[in-house]
Amino acid sequence: MPVSSLPSGVEQYREAGVRLEDVDADAVVAVRPTGFASGYALAQHPLTTIEVDALPDDVRASIDELADVEIGAFEVVRIGGDRNEPADHSLSEY
Repeated sequence: MPVSSLPSGVEQYREAGVRLEDVDADAVVAVRPTGFASGYALAQHPLTTIEVDALPDDVRASIDELADVEIGAFEVVRIGGDRNEPADHSLSEY
């Protein structure tokens, strides 16, 4: 599912990092690779957060069916990026 198809609740890059800092770690579910190809794809994907409440009902049901977690128990879905990367400062910080 392309994140660009979601109407709201999606943040990327710096805004996603800020969102992750604001939410309890237990409220975040991360998309993880299941093999080399998916690992490569996720590594190329920018840090993205998606509000669970913003996911369409059919997507939430599909995740619940396929994953080992109940998506409703979380607040944010994290995709891609590495939070340990050096900060990419913007001019607004100076």
